[in-house]
Amino acid sequence: MPFTVFVVVENLPKTVFAREATGVIRSISPLQASIVGMMVLNFGSAFSISFATTVTVLPGANVGLGFLLAVPFVIVNAIAYQMLGTTMPRSGGDYVWISRGVHSGVGFGLEFVTLVFQALFFGAFGEYAIGGMLAGGTGALGVITGNTALLNFTTFLGTNTGLVLFSTLLVVGAFAVLVMPLHRYLKIQLALWVLGIISTILFFAVLLSTSPSGFVSSFNNFFAPYNMTYAQVISSAQAAGFANPGLVTWGSPTLLAVPYLFFVLVGFEWPALVGGEMKNAKKGMFYGIVVTGIAAALIEAAGSFLLQWTAGASFLNAAAYLTSVGQYGGPVPFNPFILALVLSNNLAVDILMAVGLVCWGAMMVIGGTFLYSRVILAWGFDRALPAKISYVSESFHTPVIAVTIFAILVEIGALFSVYYGVIFSQMNVTLVLILLFAFVGLAAALLPYRQKGMFEQSPYGGWKIAGVPTMTWVGVINFVVFLGLSYFALQYPSLSGPTGPIALGVILGVFLIGVIGFYITRAYYKSKGIDTSLAFKEIPPE
Repeated sequence: MPFTVFVVVENLPKTVFAREATGVIRSISPLQASIVGMMVLNFGSAFSISFATTVTVLPGANVGLGFLLAVPFVIVNAIAYQMLGTTMPRSGGDYVWISRGVHSGVGFGLEFVTLVFQALFFGAFGEYAIGGMLAGGTGALGVITGNTALLNFTTFLGTNTGLVLFSTLLVVGAFAVLVMPLHRYLKIQLALWVLGIISTILFFAVLLSTSPSGFVSSFNNFFAPYNMTYAQVISSAQAAGFANPGLVTWGSPTLLAVPYLFFVLVGFEWPALVGGEMKNAKKGMFYGIVVTGIAAALIEAAGSFLLQWTAGASFLNAAAYLTSVGQYGGPVPFNPFILALVLSNNLAVDILMAVGLVCWGAMMVIGGTFLYSRVILAWGFDRALPAKISYVSESFHTPVIAVTIFAILVEIGALFSVYYGVIFSQMNVTLVLILLFAFVGLAAALLPYRQKGMFEQSPYGGWKIAGVPTMTWVGVINFVVFLGLSYFALQYPSLSGPTGPIALGVILGVFLIGVIGFYITRAYYKSKGIDTSLAFKEIPPE
């Protein structure tokens, strides 16, 4: 693979970049950076996704222990992102690092396929936020209160019309808040996060205050009108052919679950994408990425241990399996938050948990659009794509065109998910992220040598182990770890996503489309007398 020789270039022509400065403002505090990461790793969905998939594919897996064992993966990746983000705190994050430290075309192509896949994934998640999280909350409250209107509304949310209507409203809402001035958006982000965190605290409180026998009793009482009992869930799964091993703490199911559970936590890295808007990049990257990533893994582990103890592994295995084959009955979908909600016996708690769950669903779509719009901004600013896409409103200091482009892609993802399920059947988001993280490691390994002057001025310029820059060691470890995880992704498509010729061809095809577009754009600007290759020989201006 050809690599760009990295040199520090001073006084580049003003026309190399789209303008002298990006136009965004450094407004994000360390706390707000942490919130950005939590919006995408998303406690509201992580418990549900981790159990629904893991114990179905790997029956008996100890999900709580799996999250603990995933902590080393989190640390390796978080430190690489934190060190690079502190050294090059610019909008676009990993796109900037790879395009400068490895190769401009490869960096753009890899970020292009990542952005397209992530946009479609966020769209698919928007559908889940409506059909699983909003419908779960309204359905549970409808049953608890006996409110027919809520139950009818829940039924409507399960139709294609309801899913499309409300997922579209979610995308439009995300667009509306993201074209506001950043300080106003950050207030909305904080409000959503507070409501989400309150629901998460209540989730823990309910589980801590409920014994295993109390869970069985409350579950049976809640679902009795629907001829569904705790014991029947377990027996129905067995009758459907599911071999239920209970909990296998020290065995292959738990060990094989670790890589998947790491990817449930993915999102803690993404504050790096808004590095150009952090007030203090060093603190923002440390708290927003490293602290948030480790804390999230520990919180997910604690919640999973609690859930396994309270609800019982055999029940969770059976409920997840029945959900996967479309045989889980009852008025609400299988979701650990919903299970805790029906246990509380307190309407105020139930409402707060339901509202918080919906906020978590909204945060994923809004947060994803916020973060990846900054990648599109960086592309336009570098003239990797037409400079017009980097337009930033002079009044609001927000990248309006970039937000619009990503929101449209998210909406397409939602429509595809409702009508075709394409995000799951033809696209392996996990494998794409593995490749991205591996190249982030490669960029970290090469940076001290390819950009020596700038690296030596960074906070890590003097850090060495055995005479080799610490950042290089971190990068090499990150690169090797994620190359190893690519084997996992290819061997276990039931966890990572499809790995057949079509799925792999889609990844390669989108990558090549991005690379071709990149070089067509470069040729266009060259015909105008602008050598855009010079942009990749230095860090973009702020």
